Amino acid sequence: MIWTRSLRSRVLSQSGHCVTQLQNLNEVPDCDRDAFSTWRPAMQLVTALVVAAVAACSSADAPITRDLVGPGPGVPVFDSTNHSHVLHVFEDWSAYSSASQVGQINRADGGGPWLNGNAGSQTISTNNVDPWFGKKTLDINYQQAPGSGQSLEHGLTLVQSTPARYLNASSAKESIVLEWAWRWEGGPYEGKIADFQPFAGTDRFNYQTDPDYLGAQQQTSCDADPLCSKYYTNNGNTPRFPGLPPQANYGTGAIARSMYAQNPMFYRQNRNWGPGAGQVDWGGNSWATMGVSFIDNRWRRTILRLTMNNGAMGTGRVEEWMQIAGQPAVKVMEFIGDPGGFDAGLVNGRDVSQGGNTWVSSSATLYLYNLSAVGPIFTGGNTTHLGYVRIWSEPRE
Repeated sequence: MIWTRSLRSRVLSQSGHCVTQLQNLNEVPDCDRDAFSTWRPAMQLVTALVVAAVAACSSADAPITRDLVGPGPGVPVFDSTNHSHVLHVFEDWSAYSSASQVGQINRADGGGPWLNGNAGSQTISTNNVDPWFGKKTLDINYQQAPGSGQSLEHGLTLVQSTPARYLNASSAKESIVLEWAWRWEGGPYEGKIADFQPFAGTDRFNYQTDPDYLGAQQQTSCDADPLCSKYYTNNGNTPRFPGLPPQANYGTGAIARSMYAQNPMFYRQNRNWGPGAGQVDWGGNSWATMGVSFIDNRWRRTILRLTMNNGAMGTGRVEEWMQIAGQPAVKVMEFIGDPGGFDAGLVNGRDVSQGGNTWVSSSATLYLYNLSAVGPIFTGGNTTHLGYVRIWSEPRE
C-alpha cells in the first residue's frame, strides 16, 4: 500500500471510533495492522497529524476527530483514558438508517433511545457531517412558522429511564459538560436549544436564544440587580468591561436558571462579544435578527459546563464556549459563584434538594431543539443540522 493523498483522505474520513496517533506501526490497532503492512517513509512525515479510526475496533467513548484545530486552552475536553471523566451520553446518529428509528432503537453508545414523536420533521443525512465526530446528521425542519401564540416541537427529548438513557449515572462528577455540533441553514432558530433539567420540571438550566436582562427576571432594574450591576451601569445600557454585549439584554444565547419555576436567573454572554476573530456576535438585538450571524451553514459546536454549588446555593458555576470548525473555541460565558469569585453567591448551581446531589437524577431530562419560540416571534425558515451530542462529567476544577 503506497501512502497517497487519497489514502490519507480515506483514513481521515473513516467512520470508526478508535482514536490513535499513528507514530509507529506498533501503535496501529491490531484490527487494522494489515491495512498498514506496507509502511512507507513518506507516511512518517504526516502521521502526527492523522487520527486513524477503524470501525472494527470502535469505542463510543473515544470518537474520531478530523478537525485538526484543537478547542484551545481551558476548554473541557473528554478523555476516555482519564478515569475521572465519566461519559453519560454519546450520539453520532450512526445507528439509524432513517429518522423513524430515532426514538425506537438504542443510541450509538448503547444507551436507551430518545423520546421522539417528531420524525416527520426530521431526516438522517450523510452529506456534510460535522467535522469532529461526524457519521451522520439529524436534520430538523423548522421551515414552517408557528401560528400566533403557538410554538413547534420538532426536536428530541432524553429522559432517564430503563434501560439507562444517561449512562454511568451513579458515577457523575461535580461538573457536567453538554456539547453538541450544529449548523443553521436558511434562517436562525429561535427558542429553547438545550433545556437540561437535572430534576425534571423544577430544577432547570435552559440554554436558549434570549433577550432577557442579565440577572433575576423579577428584578425591577439592572442597577438594582446584584449580578447585572456587576457588569453594566446606566440601567444595563453601559458595559463596565470590554468584550461585553452593548446592553444587558442584548440578544445572545443565555441560560435561564430556575428552581421550583420561581424567579429565573438569566446567565448570558459576558465576554468576547463582537464580529471579529476570537469573538462571538449572534448578529442582532431583536427576535427577527438574533442568530443571523450563524445562518452561514458552517459547523459550530457549543460546549456548556455547569458546576455544582460549592457548599451553598449561589456558589455554582456556569460556563460556555463556542467553536467554529477549523478555529479555536471562544469562551463567551463565565460566571463563577465560588466564595471569592467575581460572582460569589450569585450563580445558582444544582439544587440538591430536588433529586439528590447529582447531575443525573432518576428523572434527568434534556430537551434538544424541541420547543421553538412562539409565532410571530419565530418566523420559521430554519433547518437545524444536528451533529454529535455528548454529555459527560468531571471533577470540579
